[in-house]
Amino acid sequence: MFNGEYTKKIMDRYFLIWVVILIIIISFFVMYKYYVKGETNMPFKVSKIYIVSSAQTENIELEENKQYVADIIQKNDIYISIEKNNKYKKDEIIKQIKFDNFKIIEDSDKGSLTIYRPSKKEGKTYEYIEEYEVSNIEYIGTQKTDIKSEELTIANQGGIIQFSICLKDLGSISYSENENVQLDGMLLKNLKLKTEDISKKISFDMEIELESRVIFYTNMEITIPTGDIAEEGISNYTNENMNNLVFKRK
Repeated sequence: MFNGEYTKKIMDRYFLIWVVILIIIISFFVMYKYYVKGETNMPFKVSKIYIVSSAQTENIELEENKQYVADIIQKNDIYISIEKNNKYKKDEIIKQIKFDNFKIIEDSDKGSLTIYRPSKKEGKTYEYIEEYEVSNIEYIGTQKTDIKSEELTIANQGGIIQFSICLKDLGSISYSENENVQLDGMLLKNLKLKTEDISKKISFDMEIELESRVIFYTNMEITIPTGDIAEEGISNYTNENMNNLVFKRK
């Protein structure tokens, strides 16, 4: 009888150990699945990213010999579309969307990176001047999207966020008043540069904060410039398959 009770206690102990192990294994797989796939049913989603790459002249000066001298900058206008997820059943409101922690993860020898918010002036989307230089981009959720106000806003049920990433310190050119200068990505040829000479891979973090105080975050990566602007002048890139973005709760 003693042996029977002892055996039963041993069996119960082993059973409890196996239950604990099974719970740990299940918890591990649940955590691993979340780590890999993240949130599978968010109230808002990134539906598209659109990039326009080109180049232009800046800081144009007229010298005594009637030659113009200008710096060349390479610009990448970024558009990110945020849409409401119709499969999400609860009502949510965007409080803020933020982009920060910009890093160059694959660099080239040419160009220094600067981030710009849209210009506040009508008729100009961007002005690449110190006033509009930023280290991060913040859009506040309101009734409508507005890129001209002091505080950038996005409609609280979704809209399009935009900012520009610029490469400076590429070099300068000189030209006469009557000289025909191609004012786009082909300017790189004047500096004897190819597109791959200035190519950079950039990563940055994105946060979507809701009025309910829930914050979703992810990391995004892009390569700039897109396309071969030294040959094409202007290049466009669109990605409507954003399933590779892994959002998690903060």
